[in-house]
Amino acid sequence: MRKYILLLSTVFTLGSCFREEITFSTDANDVFFVEHDGASMRVQVRGNTLSKSFLIIVHGGPGGSSYKYMTSQMEEMVHPETAVVYFDQRNAGGSQGNNNVDYDDLEQYALDLRDVIQVLKSRYGSDISLFILSKSFGGMVACQYMTRPDRTDENIKGWIYANATHHYPLNDSLSHAMLLREGRKNIIAGYNTSKWLDIVDYCEKIASPFSFEQSLKISLLARRALSIVQGVEQYDENPIWDNLFSEHIPLTNYYLGRTNSLDRKFHRSLHTIGFREELSQVTVPILVCAARHDFLCPSELEEDFFARVGSTDKKYLMFERSTHFFEEQESYLAAFVAFILEHR
Repeated sequence: MRKYILLLSTVFTLGSCFREEITFSTDANDVFFVEHDGASMRVQVRGNTLSKSFLIIVHGGPGGSSYKYMTSQMEEMVHPETAVVYFDQRNAGGSQGNNNVDYDDLEQYALDLRDVIQVLKSRYGSDISLFILSKSFGGMVACQYMTRPDRTDENIKGWIYANATHHYPLNDSLSHAMLLREGRKNIIAGYNTSKWLDIVDYCEKIASPFSFEQSLKISLLARRALSIVQGVEQYDENPIWDNLFSEHIPLTNYYLGRTNSLDRKFHRSLHTIGFREELSQVTVPILVCAARHDFLCPSELEEDFFARVGSTDKKYLMFERSTHFFEEQESYLAAFVAFILEHR
């Protein structure tokens, strides 16, 4: 019996010494987890790893997910040109370790992103070209990472800032103003009058600076407004559920990520944080994408980011028939691909 135990021990020891073989492909599909400070963060790399370029999705939330971006259009338009890194932040998506809430702060999220980047370089080569796509709350994570004073050259070739935020107090003020402006306009025009009346009635009772509770309410009303905008094809959430099952994401992970974030002190701390002066430190090429009907991250927010970022190589695009959810998906993705091909 002792011989069998010794044999098994030897096999496991030898097995642990083997380096994982990385296969480069035009149609890669690698899944691995990055362990850091109590979290086991799910990373899925799909697409053309032979291109040596990688687009890292820094998703929204807190508590969102990356696999909602894994659409058929993404597979057809982006995967053939570059590898896409579907990275689930701590306590979100398919990541594990929901007992690590004490580590929830913006600096921790930036350190997590740093670790994911280091793992990518270890797996696929130190010479790979890296691009960041930040969406919504992901803009805050990317800002924290990109303005770190100790950030070294990690082959970040470009940053796509799309329907994102970099300053929560400004974000609240702009969302509040947009809800009032568009709400009054729609009430006069007779569109969804009762729903807009409820939104306008609340917004008329509050003023900046907003409390945390008011900030949450503004965000809730902004989401309601997204669903009653005129002239926009509504966002289809079915791919999210398809990916949950096809990628074997535990439903408990999805549920905890979506619900727990509102109960955490981290979320309460965010509504006073912003990056404006710090953006002058950023010099990588920038693509800024804004949506005309985005109540959650109004286009004036992207305009402020564009004006303040220190990059000389920067481009601003407005999408006229979108809200917060990349409804004009093919146009967004075409812009992303063009940016990557130009700068990788």
